Amino acid sequence: MGKRKSTDASPSEDKKRRVSKKMESENSEEELFVIASDESSEDELVISDLVKDSLSEEEEIEEEVKSKKSKSGTPSSRSKKSKQSSVSPLAAEWELDEGLLGTDLKKQLTMSEPPEDLSEAITMLNYQRESLSWMADQESNERWRGGILADDMGMGKTLQAIALLLKTRGKKTLDVSDSTVNTTTLVVAPVVALNQWQNEIAKYTKEGSLKVLVYHGSDRTKDPDVLTSYDVVLTSYSIIETDYRFEKVGYVQKKERKFKPSILHEIHWNRVILDEAHSIKDRSCSTAKSAFALNADARWSLTGTPLQNRIGELFSLVRFLRITPWSYYYCKKCPCKSLHWKFKKGEGCVDCHHSGMSHFSWWNKYVLNP
Repeated sequence: MGKRKSTDASPSEDKKRRVSKKMESENSEEELFVIASDESSEDELVISDLVKDSLSEEEEIEEEVKSKKSKSGTPSSRSKKSKQSSVSPLAAEWELDEGLLGTDLKKQLTMSEPPEDLSEAITMLNYQRESLSWMADQESNERWRGGILADDMGMGKTLQAIALLLKTRGKKTLDVSDSTVNTTTLVVAPVVALNQWQNEIAKYTKEGSLKVLVYHGSDRTKDPDVLTSYDVVLTSYSIIETDYRFEKVGYVQKKERKFKPSILHEIHWNRVILDEAHSIKDRSCSTAKSAFALNADARWSLTGTPLQNRIGELFSLVRFLRITPWSYYYCKKCPCKSLHWKFKKGEGCVDCHHSGMSHFSWWNKYVLNP
């Protein structure tokens, strides 16, 4: 143990200095193991000095620190108050909306019974039955009409989706009498997964329970009535991208630009399921735009990696689902709301005619750059 160095400071000044240092240490959530001043300081303190301090003096310091904290308020409490005051009125309005979270997560999830047409050789696990119940509830929620199923690979996302198809077979997601709304589900998947979907539907369902059409290849039908006569239509991302591009941009044939309507985008589907949905993670790519343009009453994104590199990748899935308010552009001056950035030069917004400066993306403002 080293000897205490001589100093001109009085005991009271030494105590005040130690109280100040202890408060600084506690506020920064660091333990005070060694207190040392600059090497040139004659008032240097070493660890042995702390050991020699009496217990009574330490208790006095603790009391004084608590007293000062109670008067000034802790940093954590001050930061909480500042955060609460920084929330915008519009954001607070959505946070207080109980329906925004969809299914009430505080309630215990119920386990849905496996569909009758599910193959007897297949046993759904408890979490898969809970997922089936949750998916059915999500589709009945007017705000969501679907969601993101982000189970890890091998957890049975395909089985859960097929069980949902069986549970709702022959039923419209929306209870409407409009004859243009059919009961067909469109499944979009990578080309290599089309045969897998076809085989797993045959494996997991009883024979004849679901009519399945693979819409792929050069000889695919051009009649939308043929597509809507099936329960499930399987197609690939490359097909919806090509059809959408031919409809919007066109193609050149014999030095002449021609356009061809997209049957997949003409039909109003009962449900659209994107398998490996991270394929549209780039919101500006033509594949993502073709997926956004699909018309449906219910939408599902199946992916084990909804986020890979940055938070912006999640927006493509949210945008596909058309979730309010995150998918939309809003106007600060009026109730204008749009999925697209629709502006004409010199005229402003095509809907409300306000300038672009008056509009904002909810996702960019409150999620990407809060």
